[in-house]
Amino acid sequence: MKHLCYLTYEDNPEDPDPDFDKPILISALDEIGYRVSPQNWRKAKDLEQFDAVLIRSPWDYSQHLSEFLQWFQYWESLVKFINPPKIVLENIDKRYLFKLAEFGIPIIPSQLIDNKVPSLQNVDYEQKLVLKPVIGAGARGAFTTEPVLKSILRLARFLFCCNHICPKLIFKARLPLCVVMEYRYMP
Repeated sequence: MKHLCYLTYEDNPEDPDPDFDKPILISALDEIGYRVSPQNWRKAKDLEQFDAVLIRSPWDYSQHLSEFLQWFQYWESLVKFINPPKIVLENIDKRYLFKLAEFGIPIIPSQLIDNKVPSLQNVDYEQKLVLKPVIGAGARGAFTTEPVLKSILRLARFLFCCNHICPKLIFKARLPLCVVMEYRYMP
């Protein structure tokens, strides 16, 4: 029986986006002959004991980005990751979506806004906006704004002034009704 490490994070009852798939996936893998051990990535030791490591839901990586990147770099050559390491590293920052779009893969229409006051094109300002971190997972750090351009500009200026926020923004139109603006935490 193959032994898999299901890499996750510390469960938090206040988490806005828990890993609901964990029991389903573990049960499905068990049915086809895999023994699965969930491990919190921040506490995982002796990963060499597993036949493979599945990076599934280490969703607090964005709050510990430097630590996660060091952890991943350490283990990358020591264990077999089911997830291709290059893809894991590229997908940490959601700007990878722009690369997908360049290859013709449909994504939510997006614009990258750097440290300038945003001048958005093709945005319906009558819709609410959802803001999410560029580096983050699930709904962590997400919130909505009122459907007013002034609110967007005020919020953007506020974010640029905060020391803990990196001045990079992504605006996404969530079809058909809203726009998603993403900002990135400083590591």
